[in-house]
Amino acid sequence: MPQLTLSMIVKNEEANLAECLNSVTGIADEIVIVDTGSNDKTKSIAKSFGAKVYDFKWVNDFSKARNFALSKSTGNWILYLDADETLDINCIDEISSIINRDEKLSVSCVVESINEFNNSPVTMRYPRLFKNNPSIKFSGKVHEQIESSLVENSYTFVDSTIKIFHSGYNLPEDELKRKAERNLSILLDDYKIKPTGYLAFQIANSYTILKNRVVAAEYFSIALKCSSLEKEYRVISLANLAGFELEKLNFDNAEKHIEQGLKLKPLDPNFYFTAAQIYLKKEKFGSALSFIMHASELNENEISDSHKRIFIKIDSYKIIYLGIEISLAANNGSYFNHFCKKLDAKNNENLIINDFEESVILKSLINLRALKPKMLDSLLAYINNISLSTYLNILESIADPNITTKILAPIKTKFNDNELFHLTLGNAHLAMDDNKNGEAELRQALKVNPQNPAAYFFLISYYINTSQIIRVNELLEKAESIFRNNEVIQNKLKILEEKTKCLTA
Repeated sequence: MPQLTLSMIVKNEEANLAECLNSVTGIADEIVIVDTGSNDKTKSIAKSFGAKVYDFKWVNDFSKARNFALSKSTGNWILYLDADETLDINCIDEISSIINRDEKLSVSCVVESINEFNNSPVTMRYPRLFKNNPSIKFSGKVHEQIESSLVENSYTFVDSTIKIFHSGYNLPEDELKRKAERNLSILLDDYKIKPTGYLAFQIANSYTILKNRVVAAEYFSIALKCSSLEKEYRVISLANLAGFELEKLNFDNAEKHIEQGLKLKPLDPNFYFTAAQIYLKKEKFGSALSFIMHASELNENEISDSHKRIFIKIDSYKIIYLGIEISLAANNGSYFNHFCKKLDAKNNENLIINDFEESVILKSLINLRALKPKMLDSLLAYINNISLSTYLNILESIADPNITTKILAPIKTKFNDNELFHLTLGNAHLAMDDNKNGEAELRQALKVNPQNPAAYFFLISYYINTSQIIRVNELLEKAESIFRNNEVIQNKLKILEEKTKCLTA
């Protein structure tokens, strides 16, 4: 009898499977792969590694496929992976030691992946290695779980330092959306039959990926009302809700979610990070600096704590760039220099090399020094999805539309799905009396995120200034409906409505 079986389900994984199977060479005595309908080279790749390959008709249920794979697995121990995962080679000795134990154990492994919502590293603990037992079954049509079955069968749960790398969420946005749409369809069907807090949480996650924040918020709220929802999922739900409220400028509601989250997890850096964003928006710069420094410290401690069930690390760059924004708004040179040093150190650590250090470019930009061609090239290379917000805010504070268009126009296609990019570029065009391009950018911002209040404010103001009353009224009516429960936004819309009345009087 084999000592360890690698148990997998796959479909069209020719791009990933070989790397996955290579990672278990020398530790897995048996490889069982269940194929749910591949039409590429997946099965031939599996067979080249000596795998036992079985076909299974896909029935929109991941657990049924997983359980079929378990039924074909004959090893004393089971390790299950996805094709887009690899086992850390440094963990082979630890696995060998565990599978030589004759105990009914469930071994939690550290799974490192990328958060599909904000591209931040996520580390989660899952029982991926366990003593084989025909009574053990997966449950859940999607985001299938095995913990409840292990508990029912009186397994002893132990932690390990076994590490698995997951690349499945490190995908282009359109592929992430396709996966989310597939999962959402299955989750909603499952939820109709058994409306649990966990399913509501996963439905909310899918809607978040699909950028439907209104429905996502509804399901996160439903999940939080379920007493059986795990603490870690409650924390993630509250963090998402706080972020949604921040986007809508509902600072009071955002702070309430943060307060609730910190009661559950007092040292979670994500809440301190969001609080720093809120206080920056509220122009309470001292509090914002305090929170961002606290977030930075906690984030480093979070990384070293490998015993937490789930911990979502904030990308260090996000903390650094927000720290730069806050220190500039607070006109605090010492904090600005502190974060600039951290930025250059991080770039050097990641071997990001340009003709100019990023701190030099930032200081030149802030002081309105002329950007030489090579310096402009370096600047454009530094602007990415994480740094974009900081650069947009700096450009907004500089208030020079010529500089803004010179920097943003060449990279427009790179950020076509970012509403803040289009808002900033659109306003710069309008400031230069380029109404055609300005309006186009503002409308694109609204298309990317129809729930962004700033897009409505800027577009309505533009139409008021150009006396396009019909379009003003259309957008006012739509905005008043979307933000009917947001007093701050409603007050701003009333001001715009009064301006419109003055035009038609």
